[in-house]
Amino acid sequence: MAGKKRKKSNTERINYEKRKQERLEQEARKKKIILISVLSALAAIIVAGLIIGGIAIAKNVKRQDYCIYLEERNTTGRDVAYATITVKGYGDIEILLDASTAPKTVNHFINLAELGKYNGTTFHRVVDNFMIQGGKTDTAGTLKGEFSQNGHTNDISHKRGVISMARATGYDTASSQFFICNADATQLDGAYAAFGYVIKGLKIVDEITKDTLQYTDGADTNKESGLEGGTIRDTSKMAVIEKITITQKPKNDGHGTENETEPDLVSMLPTEKLEVVFTRKDEEIAA
Repeated sequence: MAGKKRKKSNTERINYEKRKQERLEQEARKKKIILISVLSALAAIIVAGLIIGGIAIAKNVKRQDYCIYLEERNTTGRDVAYATITVKGYGDIEILLDASTAPKTVNHFINLAELGKYNGTTFHRVVDNFMIQGGKTDTAGTLKGEFSQNGHTNDISHKRGVISMARATGYDTASSQFFICNADATQLDGAYAAFGYVIKGLKIVDEITKDTLQYTDGADTNKESGLEGGTIRDTSKMAVIEKITITQKPKNDGHGTENETEPDLVSMLPTEKLEVVFTRKDEEIAA
């Protein structure tokens, strides 16, 4: 009869259903690929955000203008003093001095500052990821090292922003030279007399490091430990300490400790080179 629809054979129906199923599976695969692509893109964006955010946080921590380690320290009731290191062309580095932990060191530093011994001295040694060292003067005397290896309790860790006394290999050879950590240097704990913290101007320490590093002799560079720098041979390239002003003195004047005497502030420096020495892999290295 005209117009009558022909019935599909079993074979045709099977092929039709097969093609239909294949189209559905193909569409499902496309959707899956699109979903995976979207999720991958989102994951990449999240990871990139975390990395950028982490870098920003790291930079922010490194560029803090004060010693964040001080936040862990309780200075309530402690005998403290304050000093300002004025660096030519850079500005002021303000320091909190802990006379409860290192009374003789603090008062020795104060005496030298008030005598004008630091005026015109320089930061002559700069090591990135370690410290900047300065304050070398010819008439400073020496004092007993206030650190645990020398029988004195000193729990200040050499964290970024901590100020400590440089010395020669002898425990009681600290004189006038001091250093400010531009990075954590806890390998020095117990072997050097840390005596204070930067409370403002730590960015200046970073600027001095950045500006003068290129003029160092590279003697302290150690790629394995991430250190770069050394002594600046050209004095015209050194950052100059115009003066150190004591804005508040401690109550403890450093006297009265058994078997200890006040340092002779007018005696000559020891002939032995004053440098920070630290231990790495059981080997002493002049850093």
